[in-house]
Amino acid sequence: MFYHMSANQRETADNFICCVQKIIRYVSPVSYDERAIEIKNRFMNDPELLCIPVLKNHRVCGVINRHRFMENHMVGRYGFGHNINYYKHIEVLLEDYFLQIDQYTTIDHVAKLIQLRDRVHMYDDICITDNEKYLGIISVSDVLNAIAKNSLILAIGANPLSGLPGNDFIQREIRDLLEKSASFDICYIDIDFFKPFNDRHGFAKGDEVIKAVADILVAELMKHETDTVNFAGHIGGDDFIMVTTPEKSVAICRNVLKQFEDNLPWFHGEEEALQGYYESVSRKGVCERFQLLSLSIAIISTEIRKYASFAEISSIVSELKKKAKQQPGSVIIRDQRLI
Repeated sequence: MFYHMSANQRETADNFICCVQKIIRYVSPVSYDERAIEIKNRFMNDPELLCIPVLKNHRVCGVINRHRFMENHMVGRYGFGHNINYYKHIEVLLEDYFLQIDQYTTIDHVAKLIQLRDRVHMYDDICITDNEKYLGIISVSDVLNAIAKNSLILAIGANPLSGLPGNDFIQREIRDLLEKSASFDICYIDIDFFKPFNDRHGFAKGDEVIKAVADILVAELMKHETDTVNFAGHIGGDDFIMVTTPEKSVAICRNVLKQFEDNLPWFHGEEEALQGYYESVSRKGVCERFQLLSLSIAIISTEIRKYASFAEISSIVSELKKKAKQQPGSVIIRDQRLI
């Protein structure tokens, strides 16, 4: 039994949407001095176009809503709207009641703003800006889809960065295994020297390392799929976990170490990897020498010792992790014994 994210779930987790920046769609704006006939032609040529932003000096000064524009200005109350407004400038026809937000506004906050709108404008598209400069639009359906994706991630307990199940899933599965008195090994994986690596190479590269470790764990577990228990999880930060059978845990962890070390030239760059260390200014403001990234893996086995709770397991593994991290380079320690 192998617990891992499906392809769709992994894709969903990788696309966790925190702010509207991720869902912006560019719609070509018009100038406020455009004529109504040009707007009508755009709507007629693009049936899916529902809103056109109107700019003045690169800033949004209003919007043209498809349905209200066609109904009020092209048809009109008595059917003469087209003849009356045909050559009018958009400046006198645009709607200056619209929602404009910054690209870094959170999805949750946008949802609250939508709820505050009146019924007439509830489903109007929203203009997205950067320092008030127009970037594009989002629709209410875009926001709802983003909320649905985020809710799915929360429901499956996945870590948005790695796509692996998070703490809630991990604790629940381990508690279930303990209640069933199953024999299993828990492998805690910690990336050594990750903070100075982030300081030197940047958080984007650090995220790539996190994703790479997650992929390595999943790939190795899939090679050793069993009928009992086999899953990887992301505790948070640079801490991971694997749960597998006692007879396979050490072999899997050795393969994980090999795969990780094979990736060091990609993580650090060829020159730094060959050198075996790098120098960087620490957070204390002092130039220090740092080792390359490595993994400390602590394994505890319910086959060797019976555990009453997840809390007891966490306490024991913390001691093992400290011992593993005291050793140079990548290390595996299983129930007090270095492997």
